[in-house]
Amino acid sequence: MYLMGLMTSCDAEKLFEVMEIPGPSSSSCDRMPKVFNNAWEEHREEWEEALRCQESVPAEATVMAVSLDGVMIPDKDAQAEAKRQRAEAEKSKKPGKQKTGPAGFKEVGCGTVTLYDDAGDRLETTCYGRAPEYKKKTLTEQLDAEVASVLAARPDLLLVALADGAEENWRYFDLPAWADAIKIVDFWHACEHIQAGLQTYYGAKSVSGCAEFGRLRVLLRDKENGVEAVLKSFQSIYRKLRSKTRRKELLKEIRYFKNQRERMNYAEYQKLGLPIGSGVVLRGLFGSF
Repeated sequence: MYLMGLMTSCDAEKLFEVMEIPGPSSSSCDRMPKVFNNAWEEHREEWEEALRCQESVPAEATVMAVSLDGVMIPDKDAQAEAKRQRAEAEKSKKPGKQKTGPAGFKEVGCGTVTLYDDAGDRLETTCYGRAPEYKKKTLTEQLDAEVASVLAARPDLLLVALADGAEENWRYFDLPAWADAIKIVDFWHACEHIQAGLQTYYGAKSVSGCAEFGRLRVLLRDKENGVEAVLKSFQSIYRKLRSKTRRKELLKEIRYFKNQRERMNYAEYQKLGLPIGSGVVLRGLFGSF
């Protein structure tokens, strides 16, 4: 069970072979967590609360950062439904209704609660992972309970909400319960949007574009209100673009930075010793499935 929390069933089987341990096959490894999960879900709330009661908060902790994320995975039922809808659309010669995300995929959710000391070093992380579910209902309830438990023991901790720019994440973090939290958009996700915006003007492999990306990335990270430098650069190249399609693509990135600018004061966050990247949530995600 421990190995299945860290790797795939095929990798677990190979590890048993390498270590010369008579272990289960990959199919058995795959079945074990499913059997365990059925038993766990019957008592989940009770057992999770029992585990939280045993937790202790390190004395050196000063910051609690909470992250929410997800990844799209293929789903047999969703793929069958997508195939059926495509067939109906072709038969009626009408375009099918496009859902959020790729057809035939559903979003697996992951949330993390991470404690940091005043030097910004990570002390420990609690990970929660859930199979696809509407609005991540159970996952967000788990995060609520974990955060409440930690704050009950250490109400002095500085609360940080840290996630990428996905609208669904911020619908959760904009709830009244998070009114006192410092809200931060993942810096590396913001860098992806800088790159996407610059490519509308410079192209994908331009030396000048790479140089401008390096300049803006540093400004965004280290300059007070560095997001304004990004917007100024984007607005400048927008005026130079002649292609309506590329202008439309760049305008989407400009809107992104305008909408997220209040969550992008990275220079100030670093002065306070706060995390600016939510990468730990993805490590938790792939360690949970």
